[in-house]
Order: sequence, then C-alpha cells, then structure tokens
Amino acid sequence: MSRFNKHKEKPRQFKSNGERFAVGGLEEMLCHAKWQFHRYLEDVINDPHKPNPLEVAQEPEFRKLLKEHGLIELTQSQIFFKAQKYSDRLAKGEEPYSDKFHPPGTWEESDLAPVSVLFNRETGDWMQLPTVLDECVTSTQQQQQQQQ
Repeated sequence: MSRFNKHKEKPRQFKSNGERFAVGGLEEMLCHAKWQFHRYLEDVINDPHKPNPLEVAQEPEFRKLLKEHGLIELTQSQIFFKAQKYSDRLAKGEEPYSDKFHPPGTWEESDLAPVSVLFNRETGDWMQLPTVLDECVTSTQQQQQQQQ
C-alpha cells in the first residue's frame, strides 16, 4: 500500500514566523536577511548613520525580494523610524526578532568565565585577569599569598 503525496510537485518548504519559505532558494535567504535587518535596527539606535548591510546584495531577484519586504532602498530617516518602532517594542517587553534559524539568545546562556582588565594609564598597556567570584582564589593569587 503506497501513500499518496499531494505535495510531491511543490518545492520543499519550511514555516518560520507564520510564513512559508522554499528550502534552498531566495526565500530562505530572505529569512536570514530579515533576522540580519533586525540586528541592524538594534545598531541604528546607537549609530543613526550606519549603512544598511543588505544594500550590498547584487542578485537582482534577491534585491527585488528585499525591496518588496521593505528591507532595502530606504532613506536614513525611514530606517531610523523603523529602528525606533522596533526599539519601543523591545522596551515594552517584546522578544527580539527570531525565527527557525535564529532562536532568541540571552546573556544567561553564556558559559564563559568573567574576566577583569587592568590598564596602565601611563603606558596604555593592558592585562586580562580572571575574575575571582565568591571565595574562590586563583592559583596565582595563592602563590602571591604564600610569598607574603
């Protein structure tokens, strides 16, 4: 008994944020571009004159798709307006833009140990040291204590 596949004539698709995209095509690239555009909007709040990284796209069909979705060929004032709206939504507690390929990340997920950086104001030299948390003492600090 064979199963009937009613979608065999259609290209493979995936669903992200309520929209369907063709796998491996320009639409999949659009999905990544939307995520990149939202990261760009976050940066625009701090640097209103930052150029749109999506403007460098050369492929005519992809540029057409980006333009249809309002991601390119915008004035700086239009971009800043979009950035302010997005920033306002984030300030109200909305999650940052994410999709199937780019899940939301948080600072709490980092497993990197914190560090301290010491600067010599006279020479401009700097040195990175591990930060000691709680009662933990690094081996270098233990050696220094034993020498005293």
